[in-house]
Amino acid sequence: MKAERETPMESSENGLESFRAEMWELKAEEESGEAATAHFSELNPDALTEEDRAIWEKLGNHALSNEEFSAYRTEISRGGNASRKHFVGFIGNKLMIQQLEDEKKK
Repeated sequence: MKAERETPMESSENGLESFRAEMWELKAEEESGEAATAHFSELNPDALTEEDRAIWEKLGNHALSNEEFSAYRTEISRGGNASRKHFVGFIGNKLMIQQLEDEKKK
């Protein structure tokens, strides 16, 4: 994953479609063995929403706080969408790695 996004994704339908396309690429990388996250095998990127896209963008910009992630995770865990639940796990892992890397830089 890129440390920071070069340009913010649009919040329009094109932004959501670009986000989903990026998630399809990550899914393909996992399925081919190039990457291993254990979250994409059961994830359908087309089921992800604008809220998921916004969380991904915040993560990419190092702007996702633990509190915001916790609220997001709680909201998703109450819903029935399995793909979004897998995405939450993926984001949680990425956030933890990001925080460890940021801490090392200090």
